[in-house]
Amino acid sequence: MVKKSSIIISIYALLMMTTIACTGKGNTSKTVSNGEDTPIEVSFHYSPKEPKAMEKVELTVFITQENDLVQDADGVKYELWGEGQEQHELITASKTKDGSYSSPYSFAKPGKYYVIFHVDARGFHNMKKNELIILP
Repeated sequence: MVKKSSIIISIYALLMMTTIACTGKGNTSKTVSNGEDTPIEVSFHYSPKEPKAMEKVELTVFITQENDLVQDADGVKYELWGEGQEQHELITASKTKDGSYSSPYSFAKPGKYYVIFHVDARGFHNMKKNELIILP
């Protein structure tokens, strides 16, 4: 009887740990590794801070690994779509003089948009969903 109780408690504890480990925000950055080195870190920025419809918005990521700027990324793309839209647009970023990867984009209408950056660098893939509000 004691063994049966111990097994049930162990299974319950395992289920609780699995549930806790799988809980989290849906828009957190996800890094997939090839098993080598330290994962890359990516920070996303856009300019201007209050973007307006039909005006150029600069989408930019900075990539670091162990606090060093990564300037040899294999590819950086931005996946964009408006709230409620099924069709997504994919644009490629270019490396800039300051070591970031950037792409200009003009949003056609005001509203809520989503941008997922897709970064491939040094054997890692990093992506994160970001929300932008485009003003009239």
